[in-house]
Amino acid sequence: LQVLGARHLPKNGRGIVCPFVEIEVAGAEYDSIKQKTEFVVDNGLNPVWPAKPFHFQISNPEFAFLRFVVYEEDMFSDQNFLAQATFPVKGLKAGYRAVPLKNNYSEDLELASLLIKIEVFPAKQENGDISPFSSMSLRERGSDASGQLFHGRGREGSFEARYQQPFEDFRISQEHLADHFDSRERR
Repeated sequence: LQVLGARHLPKNGRGIVCPFVEIEVAGAEYDSIKQKTEFVVDNGLNPVWPAKPFHFQISNPEFAFLRFVVYEEDMFSDQNFLAQATFPVKGLKAGYRAVPLKNNYSEDLELASLLIKIEVFPAKQENGDISPFSSMSLRERGSDASGQLFHGRGREGSFEARYQQPFEDFRISQEHLADHFDSRERR
């Protein structure tokens, strides 16, 4: 992800704004992270940031949100809120995007927006394989599992027999996820 610029940022008081953007992934504890741009001196109307990529490894995109918060740094080095925007990670599309900004009450700020560039890559393990927890592999497995569920919906068999396999698959996925994060924490 790159934050390239902004336009029509609101300002606090009469001073000239020195904005910066905090990018936060909010979700499961293992996915939550914050990064921020440098601040642009004396340009709150249409600041431009250097093309610095921010990398986020998100293991559970269905449960994660990407939040942009624009702050200004005043002469006392205090951070003052200017605008924000929040989006579910699952709905993000690659490419250049204009992000409409909102105030602290989530009301639209007329014409205020960020220009960002998003690139999405499947998660890779240390051995170079695609992670079994990347959204691509989860989608593929999900379509397989949903097909199995629909085929097994007949009246034959007990409740336990019909639903035992999906629960077993879920348990195995949880074990793989726990192993993955244990190895990640050891690094």
